[in-house]
Amino acid sequence: MLMNLSEYAARPKHFVLHNPRLFNELRAISSDTLSKHHYTHVPDTSLLYEQYDTFQETLKETGVRVLELADLLSTSQRHHLQDLCDPNAMFTRDPVITLPWAPNVFVPARFALQSRAQSGVVFQKALTNLGMKSIARFTGDEYVEGGDVLPLWHDGMRWLLVGYGGRTTKAGARALARQLVPAYADMVVGLRHRESALHLDTGFSVLTPHLALVVSNMFSGGFVADNVKEGRIEPTDYLHFLGIDSLPITNQDALERQLCNVLPLGNKKFVTFQLPTHLNQELSSHGLHLYEVNGSELAKAVGGTHCLTRPIY
Repeated sequence: MLMNLSEYAARPKHFVLHNPRLFNELRAISSDTLSKHHYTHVPDTSLLYEQYDTFQETLKETGVRVLELADLLSTSQRHHLQDLCDPNAMFTRDPVITLPWAPNVFVPARFALQSRAQSGVVFQKALTNLGMKSIARFTGDEYVEGGDVLPLWHDGMRWLLVGYGGRTTKAGARALARQLVPAYADMVVGLRHRESALHLDTGFSVLTPHLALVVSNMFSGGFVADNVKEGRIEPTDYLHFLGIDSLPITNQDALERQLCNVLPLGNKKFVTFQLPTHLNQELSSHGLHLYEVNGSELAKAVGGTHCLTRPIY
């Protein structure tokens, strides 16, 4: 039997995190800077740091090895990250894409937001310091962020589900197909999602070969492509074609409570922000083992447990 190398099933060797307490990056958030940094509210800084510490300890208790981003940098790179004081640097999902079936390479993201771009470059240097190789480059209107890309192993083929419409552009999704197929993927499925969902993982998360959390009316079009041809699809029908059924989540719960934004550890284990009892029971009935943490303040930065991590395989 072939190993399932989907993100939801593969167990990473490490997770790269960045603790915002380290450089006190939340000092950049005020009522005047909420829009710039895309926070919904000014968080309670002490409580946010406490919740982050609990999240990190929960990961370690599951047996996961956690690497601090700053520890992977040279002295000058570390000072640069500190000087940037980016309150979104804790969202280590977005600066790169890593692939369970190609553990020695990464795809560097390209941010449209200048407030994220520089810390993203620093993160990419950290993976280069680890000996990983960058395998793509984006130009023009090609923008790609890691939270929009979900690696899926289906019928022995390497699929990339790529959300666009929020931060990632359709041109960026097409560029992934052009540059990664056939060496690093077999197919790219572009999924146009509602703009209120910053990334695909805000409103969509595959949990098992046949189950996904999906925000109602999340998708409004899409395409499937390799490096030669492209065809239009209706996303809901195409997910059914892949054998994936949807467990609906309201848009409000996805945005305010980050209920779709869940972190797979492999072997049906997931770390989530606190779930409603009915959702916990539903997911548990599918054999999932859930580690819940309080993320009430972290969610004000519009990110969940998936956003806060970058797996290294």
